[in-house]
Amino acid sequence: MNWKEYFDNLERNEVEEHKKVGWGTKERMYAKFYLLFHEIDFTSVRDFLDVGSGNGALEEEIAINYPHVKIYGVDISGKMLKICKAKGIQNAEFLFGSITQIPFKDTKFDVLVSIGFLQNFNDSLDKAVSELCRVVRAGGYLYVVALDKDCRWFKEGTRKMNPINTYYSPEDLTDRITRREFSIQDARSISLLDIESMKRGMDFILPLHATHIFFILAK
Repeated sequence: MNWKEYFDNLERNEVEEHKKVGWGTKERMYAKFYLLFHEIDFTSVRDFLDVGSGNGALEEEIAINYPHVKIYGVDISGKMLKICKAKGIQNAEFLFGSITQIPFKDTKFDVLVSIGFLQNFNDSLDKAVSELCRVVRAGGYLYVVALDKDCRWFKEGTRKMNPINTYYSPEDLTDRITRREFSIQDARSISLLDIESMKRGMDFILPLHATHIFFILAK
């Protein structure tokens, strides 16, 4: 599938943020955000990059809660970049770029996130991981959210993989990251609870392979 074309052709008049990037529910979008803020102390973050910034919802959250952070977002979709720029997010800059061609110098960012980009990716995983790691500073964080091909639902036959998406082995992805001199801080599954439940606690983080969505936090 041509994912650039897919995101360029999403309905322009969608009001709800999660639908603009095809995530289906607010829970799916915000679960990944709350987890990021729980795991990383943003008070000491200077430069932040979102690879696959979509509609800029994460950038808005960071700008509101951590106005000192310089925010960058890259995306392959011109339409999504226009949506982001039109929001006028404080201290944020949005550029065209891909997970295999990030338009920044080495070791620039304190925190780099890639939420959902890999599920819309059909190129070399090694190349993508190498590029993500390249632009993170020593001691910085890499936060990746992807789809788990070893999810228990698929093994039990209670759910099927979506054929248009790309799924990964969390163990394989963590191995590729550690080969680039990062250490894994956490790697687990994300449950999709309602937003208020997520705000009250971290019970939406489950053992690896419990759901079809997993995160990896490396440093």
